[in-house]
Amino acid sequence: MSNLEKLGLDPTVSSHFDGQRVLVTGATGFIGQHVVRTLRQCPRVSIRVLARTWDRVHELFGAAELDSLEVRLGDLTDPASLTGVCDGVDIVIHAGSVVGSDGFGYAEERGERVKIPQLGNVVIEEDVEIGSNVTLDRATFGTTWIRKGTKIDNLVQVGHNCDVGENSVLVAQVGLSGSVRVGRGVIFAGQSGSVGHVSIGDGTRVGAKSAVTTDLPAGSFVIGHPARDHREWKRTQALLARLPELRKRLDRIERTLEELAGGKARRES
Repeated sequence: MSNLEKLGLDPTVSSHFDGQRVLVTGATGFIGQHVVRTLRQCPRVSIRVLARTWDRVHELFGAAELDSLEVRLGDLTDPASLTGVCDGVDIVIHAGSVVGSDGFGYAEERGERVKIPQLGNVVIEEDVEIGSNVTLDRATFGTTWIRKGTKIDNLVQVGHNCDVGENSVLVAQVGLSGSVRVGRGVIFAGQSGSVGHVSIGDGTRVGAKSAVTTDLPAGSFVIGHPARDHREWKRTQALLARLPELRKRLDRIERTLEELAGGKARRES
């Protein structure tokens, strides 16, 4: 068992990189053992690992795996040590991220949860940067796509079979459930997310802490839980701030109506 397998990586994981060179920082950003093993058959793609010491590299990669890696020693906290590290790099994967882990899929059978085999892959196109502690799940069938120019912040979860469009931005702690289709140039702000099997139109902006629950047309700007048009959300928030005052006014109106009704009843009697 290799060191990567000991870390829980499925040796059958299949991930593909459309760019020519991948930078993995900290020697703790993982792309799946299968990728490292098969790089010899993929001359277009090479992996550059940035680590503080050789000891750290040898802890994580065996001799055979090292043959497929270009190792650079450096420290992200020391800019002087990073000169030239990113030259010629198409894809950057920061420390602690995992590409190609199993998608989250289970079926219920006789009251028990049975795992659905995850047989697909992950494809990352060129000019993509993936932050620290990001998980990109492999597809159940087919492909999970991260398309050209996309930037992903730390602590982001992309579920199986998602398709993230070109030049999109996923800010910290975004979560996309399975089979979400994200258009070009979409921005998900921090801690926002989406339910599965919805389509997000090109150029859409999703505000912080928002939850998308339905398809969104191109050019949408939504916020809230559930997410809705930002103008409607702003009006609603303005009214919420006035609720205590409006409640008092309603109480006064009700008392006045009761007094008027009581006075009318006494006159009629």
